[in-house]
Amino acid sequence: MIEDKETTNKDVDYSVRKLNTYRLQALITFSGHKVLDVGCGNGAYVFALSKSHDIHGADYARFDSWQKKESAFFVCDAQNLTCNEASYDTISAFETLEHLPEPRKALKEFHKACTKNIIITVPNCELTSGMEKSRLIFYHWIDRTHVNFWDEKSICQLVEDCEFKVIHVEKINNVSVGHIVMESLGLKGFVANLGANIFNRISRKKYPMTLLVVADKG
Repeated sequence: MIEDKETTNKDVDYSVRKLNTYRLQALITFSGHKVLDVGCGNGAYVFALSKSHDIHGADYARFDSWQKKESAFFVCDAQNLTCNEASYDTISAFETLEHLPEPRKALKEFHKACTKNIIITVPNCELTSGMEKSRLIFYHWIDRTHVNFWDEKSICQLVEDCEFKVIHVEKINNVSVGHIVMESLGLKGFVANLGANIFNRISRKKYPMTLLVVADKG
C-alpha cells in the first residue's frame, strides 16, 4: 500500500527522505523556538525550519547531507541524549520510537531535554474489521526494523506514563486504497491511475498509516 504524501518503500532510505506536509505543519503549529529533531535522518526538517527556528538534528549515525550545516547536527542515541536538561523547547521524533528497544527510556530522555512539549509520529497499527476480513495489513507490520507497535490508545498511554500530557492526536498519511481496487478490476496505466484518484476522493472510509501526537511537558 502507498502512503499519501510520503513514499513508503521496502527499504526506506533516510538519506533522501522528503518532507511530509503533516509533520512539517505540526512543527510550525506546536513547536517552540528551539527544537531538537531526534532521528532526523538527512535533516530535512532542520533545513526547512532553519530560518524561523533554532533547530538541531540528532541521529544514531551521521548523514552526508549534514555537511551543509554541520553545527546543526550531532550523533547520539535517542535513548541516551547527549544534551543538557531543559536544552530545547520542543523535541520532535518522527518514525523513531518504533525502532527502539526501549522507547519509554527515550521518552524520559525527551522529558528531561525539553521545556515545552514533544511532537512525535509512529505507525498506526490499528486494523479495521474490513482489513482483517480481507487479510490486509499496513506495510509497517512486516518491517523487521520495527520492534514496537501502537494504536492511538496505547501510544497516548505510553506518552502520558512518561509524564507528558497529550493535547493533540491526529491520524495522517492515508493509504491509497484506490490502487488496489483498480488492480482487482484488472485496470492498468493511465485508466488505473485516474480511477484510483477518483475512488480515493469519493471514498468515505480513510485508512491513515500514521499517528501524530503532540504532548506538553507535565
